[in-house]
Amino acid sequence: MGAKKFKRQAQLFKMLANPVRLEILQNLSKRKVCVNSLSELVSRRQANISQHLSIMKNMGIIDSQRAGKKQCYFITNHEIKKLVEKIKS
Repeated sequence: MGAKKFKRQAQLFKMLANPVRLEILQNLSKRKVCVNSLSELVSRRQANISQHLSIMKNMGIIDSQRAGKKQCYFITNHEIKKLVEKIKS
């Protein structure tokens, strides 16, 4: 049981070690943001942003909600949100 927990934690830190993902999370810590807006905020192509969002969604850190034709993302893990806010300051 302990080994699984540590493996999950290591995967989480590996995911957070990516600067693009941290920048995405910093933007999501403020509010719900749609993919096209994130692409502009982070200065990356939408396809690249979508790949990072998919990884974070699979880890259970973020979730999405459809707003018309747009897909908007938000942080679901409150501990990650607190961590990102601490890193920001």
